Amino acid sequence: ALPKDGRKLHHLEDAITEGFEACDDDYMRHAQETFDNSGCCALMAFVHQTDIVVGWIGDCRAVLYDGSEARALTVDHRPHEEGEYT
Repeated sequence: ALPKDGRKLHHLEDAITEGFEACDDDYMRHAQETFDNSGCCALMAFVHQTDIVVGWIGDCRAVLYDGSEARALTVDHRPHEEGEYT
């Protein structure tokens, strides 16, 4: 359960990050064991009242349309950019 104070979104962001990192680790382990060089992607969005938390991995994009304009909620994956690899 999320705390009932102002920390709840921080905990949600941590949980999403941990989930995506675990998924990535599992996929990489499988890919190395099977010599699979394909890729994968996933995206999720959690909306609560006026807050939106987005998590993504791989080459996918989230866009929010508010009735007049589209707003990017994610940053496109660029494998050559610093920070893409840990």
